[in-house]
Amino acid sequence: MNNTVKALLQARRHNGSDLLFPSPKNGSQGTSVKKAMLGACARAKIEPVTIRDLRRTFGTRLCELNVNTTVTARLLGHGDLRSVHRYERGKVIMREAVELLEKPAKILPLARKSETKKAVNY
Repeated sequence: MNNTVKALLQARRHNGSDLLFPSPKNGSQGTSVKKAMLGACARAKIEPVTIRDLRRTFGTRLCELNVNTTVTARLLGHGDLRSVHRYERGKVIMREAVELLEKPAKILPLARKSETKKAVNY
């Protein structure tokens, strides 16, 4: 837990409830994380986000920041380093796509049908 999260959680302790995240409707304890996430997204006026989406984003951002794969695996609770490679894949694919745009394109002229037949029939 970093200092920002710690400060946010400490501020939540003084919300007049024993709960860190009481229901916005009645202040009681929620029963479903899924419903809580959907409600939070609705209040923020964003598309629905799941806990899994947040986890994937966390893993991807760690890889983009070049955090050691062992550290990333431990933070995500993976027992195997191979699991972390799925988060690195997005960064590599995007970098390769952008680098392709930097290279001059080799556009070949379209071959006419008669030329293709000649090339095939030696």
